[in-house]
Amino acid sequence: MLGGIIAAAVLTILPEKLRQFSDYRMLLYAIILIVMMLATNNAEIKYFLSKLNPFRRREEAE
Repeated sequence: MLGGIIAAAVLTILPEKLRQFSDYRMLLYAIILIVMMLATNNAEIKYFLSKLNPFRRREEAE
């Protein structure tokens, strides 16, 4: 559930932040989405991101 909320927020904010790059905005947006999709399917990156998760339980941290 948390991932869906974060994804919705990022997908809403990202195009606005990229507005200053008007010529390349949609290209950058697509590249960022592709990189995120590839990163979430990589076990090593998933492990790294799980260590950064501030909402994890203490038992999972060890």
